[in-house]
Amino acid sequence: GLNERDLTLVYGAIASMEQVVDDIKPEEEVEEEENEMGDKEIFIPSSFGSRSQIYGKRLGTMNGSVFVSVASDIKKKKKPIADVFTNDKVGEWVTYYASKEK
Repeated sequence: GLNERDLTLVYGAIASMEQVVDDIKPEEEVEEEENEMGDKEIFIPSSFGSRSQIYGKRLGTMNGSVFVSVASDIKKKKKPIADVFTNDKVGEWVTYYASKEK
């Protein structure tokens, strides 16, 4: 089963991913021109390149800043981003991981 530490890490990862998604700025779509065969450009992925290029464009990075934010909310007695963080044991783990981020 999941313990309080596991819940802290799972919900922290989810909140961190949501921050990455919120920070993505929409790009303008470029209309692709047709080639002489009437097809649009075909992208053929390759496994060549650096490690960061293998899986495509990097959207952002996940970090533990969400734990710092939640720990601050807990100290100020504000409602955290997820109800799971109101649990005392989970709150202790949030404080622990927030201290690692500083």
